[in-house]
Amino acid sequence: MKFTYETMLAPFPIELSIGTLRKPTLEEIYHLGFDVYTSYETMTKLTPELFYTKMDGDEGKEIWSLFSDKQRESIKLFNVVKSDKGLLHDYIDLLNFFFEENVIFIEGYLVWLTRPIDIEELQGKNEQIPDDAIAGVIGDDDMFHQVLEAIQQVCCIYEESNIVDENGKEMKFKNSIAKELYERMQKAEKEKKEKPESNKNYSIPNIISAVSNRHPTISPINVWDLTVFQLIDAFHRLQDNAHFRIGQTNVSVWGDKENQFDINSWFENKYDTQ
Repeated sequence: MKFTYETMLAPFPIELSIGTLRKPTLEEIYHLGFDVYTSYETMTKLTPELFYTKMDGDEGKEIWSLFSDKQRESIKLFNVVKSDKGLLHDYIDLLNFFFEENVIFIEGYLVWLTRPIDIEELQGKNEQIPDDAIAGVIGDDDMFHQVLEAIQQVCCIYEESNIVDENGKEMKFKNSIAKELYERMQKAEKEKKEKPESNKNYSIPNIISAVSNRHPTISPINVWDLTVFQLIDAFHRLQDNAHFRIGQTNVSVWGDKENQFDINSWFENKYDTQ
């Protein structure tokens, strides 16, 4: 589910069925560490294949090569996370950074707690966590992916899974393997067209510098109060305003005989048309 423009633009947390999703400010991200934040972004898009082939060393690559296509398709990320203690620990850290509640893992479930609970004491007494202390529980892959996609939106790295053709119609695939192959081909094609060095221009620190030194009210001092979405939104608006001014200048000098200049383009809503 894609959040609305007003939901993303506001600095307030988002109430989900399992807990309260925070929108960390740039200051919070700075204190966390941009490298850690980047690793969190990567984790929200982790797949079983990436885990086995990129994160689990040669042993993981060998294991993945032994799986049939049907077996690969059946592997769920949530099960992969649960089976690896180090990876599970990292995901719990990620969830605790983005949620107001305290997230723990117990008996195969991720649990969002509304107040501190001494789990060891409860287990020693053979008691369950009180219902009024639980905000939400995740025990399946679908809900896990929904939470990760919600975090992706807060990080401005979310891409809708629906793939459309050149006519805007949703494309159908025989299976998830065919869809994944298509996505890889498209990604490879896109990477060919992009210069590697251009990616540095879109790093968060560089955008912070560009926006805070160009925006009429955002400065290098107060920029740290922004959320990532607010920063990126301001960045896009500055780009749009620059294009508008160029067009406006051209029209004022050369005229607009073909009526190509759109006087309303400076406030076009591009978020809801993505």
